[in-house]
Amino acid sequence: MRNIHLHNIQIADVQHDPSLQRVYGVRSECPFNELVGFHATTSLPPDLMHDCLEGVVPLTMRALFKSFSNSRLCSVNKINSLIRQFPFGLSDQNNKPRSLPYDVVQSDGKVRMSASENWCLFRLLPLIVGMNVPKGNEYWELYILLSQIMDVVLAPKIKVEWVDYLQYLIGDFLSHCAALQPEILVPKFHFLLHYPSMIRKFGPLRHVWCMRFESFHRKIKAIATKSHNFKNLSHTVTKRIQMLKCWEQSSAVGLHEETDATGRHNVPFCRLPVHTREYLISQWKDVDLHISTAQSVSVNGLNLCVVDVVDEVPVFAKVVEILFVNGNLVLCCEFLRTFGFNGHFQSYEVLATNSVLFIGKSQIMYHASDLYNIEDKLLVRMRHKLCGHC
Repeated sequence: MRNIHLHNIQIADVQHDPSLQRVYGVRSECPFNELVGFHATTSLPPDLMHDCLEGVVPLTMRALFKSFSNSRLCSVNKINSLIRQFPFGLSDQNNKPRSLPYDVVQSDGKVRMSASENWCLFRLLPLIVGMNVPKGNEYWELYILLSQIMDVVLAPKIKVEWVDYLQYLIGDFLSHCAALQPEILVPKFHFLLHYPSMIRKFGPLRHVWCMRFESFHRKIKAIATKSHNFKNLSHTVTKRIQMLKCWEQSSAVGLHEETDATGRHNVPFCRLPVHTREYLISQWKDVDLHISTAQSVSVNGLNLCVVDVVDEVPVFAKVVEILFVNGNLVLCCEFLRTFGFNGHFQSYEVLATNSVLFIGKSQIMYHASDLYNIEDKLLVRMRHKLCGHC
């Protein structure tokens, strides 16, 4: 891996012989190196979005689809049909992937989707096509290895002991790629080798990726398109963004915690289930209760929650009813017993129970997961590996 000493030698060589630019991959000294505490070889973390979600993930999926087509397990038409028929949950609908192009299995084919669509398709692929793939399929094992890697690198909190395991997974994944599909190995695959050391240095790479910047850039592009003013576009966009930020900071809308409910209507206390009435009486004694229910609720964009994590095994609850009691949000949930982790579907298998629990707004964690029924199994596909209350 390039270090400061080697980089300085290469810069000096390039200045003496410009033809070495293509050999070393550098053109000149980085101006930011003049900043105190900064150097281009040590201070720039990798971008998880471009390396993985727009690089390794779609290339691996293309190899997987190509193997399905060649072995007649599942054609591109069949995969597109399964994607269209799949009941994407509420938290996954916003990133619902589009249909695959028919040339995706060709040597020059591509999975033409955005980073969020690539991630949604990759994450839910076991639930969409997993039932058509036999256990032990070597390309499916390749997918599972990358899925385990992504579960770690996308986690907002990472335990120290995970990093060594991540290094082992990456080496195993690259070895499988070299054996099965060496033509897909582009530099972005090599970048994965440096992820464990980068995590040790910068922490979870999710916090330094470009996803949020790309999302904000989309707003800027929308302003540029809708303004129909190309005389001084930078001035127009800058002014509009400044006005938006002024409005957000000066109004209560931009600063308060959002709790948006749909289908909200008042309900008499006597019509509530017995267990709900008993809970409300125990929490709000001698208080007049004004109760309303809602079809759905979004707490800062979240609809469903993971209640707890015990020994790295998540405990789930299914939201059954949404109540507003004197303006306070209360979720009536059914406890779901975690049966175990299904390796083929890369999902937690849960069992419904008759146990009821109530969750207040302060107890809602930021995870938003959907419950899927696949082959009579209730499955929850997590977005990343969990670390306690992360």
